[in-house]
Amino acid sequence: MVDQIAKTFLNDGDEVILADITFPRYLTTTKMMGAVPIILPLNNFTYDLDAMKKAITNKTRLIWLCNPNNPTGTMFTEKTLIDFLNFAPKNIVIVYDEAYNEYVTSDDFPKDSIKLLDKYPNVLIMRTFSKIYGLAALRVGYTLASEEIIANINKTRGLSTLTPLLKLLQ
Repeated sequence: MVDQIAKTFLNDGDEVILADITFPRYLTTTKMMGAVPIILPLNNFTYDLDAMKKAITNKTRLIWLCNPNNPTGTMFTEKTLIDFLNFAPKNIVIVYDEAYNEYVTSDDFPKDSIKLLDKYPNVLIMRTFSKIYGLAALRVGYTLASEEIIANINKTRGLSTLTPLLKLLQ
């Protein structure tokens, strides 16, 4: 899904904000699309969302957030995430990767991130069964987002012609 998101939303010269130590596919897929990675250092091995706010420009198209982070295992709080989402312009796609969320025990972690989709239509949430159920080789996961974001992703996947059929089947 990481590649599909990049194919959908990135063009040559667009800027993408990401952490220096995080899931490496964010960087490779950003470069694959000809986008410019804006790489920011972690702060105490944790995403520095304040630095990410300062890095946003009119060329920023996408921001990768991994919480808890892979590979550091550190997390940022729900309050920090909400503050960031309130600041970020709505024309920037914010990818919130929760691949390891089932392992977090902190009360400050944004456990109910799905509720964010109602207020932030530019947020895309990625989840997986691969980690918690030991299916890493299968890469079984899903994406939650607004209808508009999903429709755009489906266009690049070649599923836009299936949309009327899928609606009939519902």
